[in-house]
Amino acid sequence: MSAVLLYFILSFLAGCAIISLLKFELFLEEKIVWAAAFGALFQTLTLLLFSLFFGFTKPQIIFFLAVIFLLTVVLAIVKRALFLSQLKNDFYLFKKRLRNKKLNLFLFLLLASLIFFGALWPKVFFYDRADNISTIGTPGVWGDWALHAAYVSHFAYSDNILLSDPIFAGNSLSYTFLADFLSAVLVKMGANLVSALIVPGFLFSLLFVAAFYYFVFRLTGRQNVALLSLLLFLLGGGLGAVFFLQDIPGLNFEAIINFLKTSNKEYTNLSNSNIYWTSFLN
Repeated sequence: MSAVLLYFILSFLAGCAIISLLKFELFLEEKIVWAAAFGALFQTLTLLLFSLFFGFTKPQIIFFLAVIFLLTVVLAIVKRALFLSQLKNDFYLFKKRLRNKKLNLFLFLLLASLIFFGALWPKVFFYDRADNISTIGTPGVWGDWALHAAYVSHFAYSDNILLSDPIFAGNSLSYTFLADFLSAVLVKMGANLVSALIVPGFLFSLLFVAAFYYFVFRLTGRQNVALLSLLLFLLGGGLGAVFFLQDIPGLNFEAIINFLKTSNKEYTNLSNSNIYWTSFLN
């Protein structure tokens, strides 16, 4: 876990430097969100390019991260007056909006997301008591995560970047694999496969919620519209809930929870009922 934290702390610092140089007028919490997102994207993409030419071993990754950190420190020193001025102004506006209760809805949403995704992601992909990797019982996870685990292993257990497809021998890797490469980097740095997959998923889920909320807020200027738009996107899934209600008649609350834990049916993707609306949470 320390390797995962180190990687994302360094990427966040690099993201902060990038965001500070841009001329966008953003709230402090928006800057934090975009710094984490852009920093991870920038650091992972440049590391991929670096590894294509210089190899993909743990010492080379550490060297690359050290260079990124030093460049960030140098930039922070050179631009320290600008950074400190922006930071002071951002904190002043943040405290003012907090006192005026303009952050209450966003903070509630953030807390709810932390609780929800914190409970969800450890159940998606985990080690059981026998130290075997297990997943929740949905076809999407069974099939999709096995594929992603194969891509992660393809990168993680090689000292060079191989752009051949590990599933279809003799073919080039044409899948959008950057997220899998990120997990492979974390494995190279010492994280186990499960942590390397679920921690980025948890982090980017939180970033998505915050970014989507403020994107709609910037368009409409209304917090309630931003929240409603987010809920519609996250919870949208067609009329599959009707079939779910048909499957649980007479069940008490505990039985319903057990049913959800063991059922492999995706109620937003029911081909026999012509429902093809796989939701974000699915």
